[in-house]
Amino acid sequence: MYRVLLADDEQIVIDSLSFILERNFPGQLEFLSARSGVDAIEICQTSKIDIAFMDINMPGINGIEAIKTIKQTNPSIIVIVLTAFDRFEYAQQAVNLGVFEYLSKPVNRNKIAETMRNA
Repeated sequence: MYRVLLADDEQIVIDSLSFILERNFPGQLEFLSARSGVDAIEICQTSKIDIAFMDINMPGINGIEAIKTIKQTNPSIIVIVLTAFDRFEYAQQAVNLGVFEYLSKPVNRNKIAETMRNA
């Protein structure tokens, strides 16, 4: 069983991701969710997270800052950025932080399943 963090400020994105992932990996994943960067950091400090789907634009601490903090305490976490921000500087920062994949919204559900399988 893999523990997956779904971090996005929009609940519909969290719900959609959990639906897609559960449908493709039935009974293999346990989901935790965060609606802000601060919440994502707190969850990663109190729970062992294997894979995190992280949005960039969230209230308070953005996804890039959250990834930096999370990677300091859990360097083995696999982070997949899923964001509507298609700016080169964000992608470059994410790559420098060692993210597994940088996906731009909207993203095809098959691409989400494929990325998860590869992770």
